[in-house]
Amino acid sequence: MTRRRIATIFQLILLVSSILLLPIITEAASNIPWTTEWYAVGAYNFTEGNENYANSSANLPIIASLYGGSIYSEITASTTSVSSYFPSTYSEAEADVYFVGNYVANAPYFMFQYDYDHTAGYTFFDLGVAEYRNNQWYQWLGNISCSSDCSGTLLAPTPVGGDIRVTLEHYALSDRNGSLSSSSLNYYSMSSVAPEPLSSVLFVTGGTLLAGRRFIRRKA
Repeated sequence: MTRRRIATIFQLILLVSSILLLPIITEAASNIPWTTEWYAVGAYNFTEGNENYANSSANLPIIASLYGGSIYSEITASTTSVSSYFPSTYSEAEADVYFVGNYVANAPYFMFQYDYDHTAGYTFFDLGVAEYRNNQWYQWLGNISCSSDCSGTLLAPTPVGGDIRVTLEHYALSDRNGSLSSSSLNYYSMSSVAPEPLSSVLFVTGGTLLAGRRFIRRKA
């Protein structure tokens, strides 16, 4: 058996392993049964003192806007959008998402995925995961802030004996020069997969690769 054929076989093994992992990841990405959910949006004009604020514990989408949408914020089940633009004034659009729950029995780690698309101006989002005990802040489990295009996964250990609280804050700020500030954030939360069956797939894949590596060395 040639090295090229062996390499092809290993590539097929990796492809099959990826296919096996896909439904596991998809299952993990399903909605977590949070004990508490809270969504809030706001549109503010600081110079003229105008504001529009809305909040909800369940119903989405939720929108707040001023001046026909020049200052605008929206939250859907998987996206937050903010846009702040109004000439000769200071303005701000804000979208906040909060989750609270206890997942010690579900998985050892908590994962929150995000994809941030910065369009213009000064915008940013801040994502924090904290542990609460007896309804009081205990410690940070993870935090990330971003003001330009970014994406990734925040991984934090699930607290033992406390609640996990996720705070996602998304802002767009404009100055008196009439500059546009706009961005969007795709997000979805998921609890990490328990060691089985994920570890089984990784074990088989890793074992096969190690065995193949030894086989190639013997043939070399």
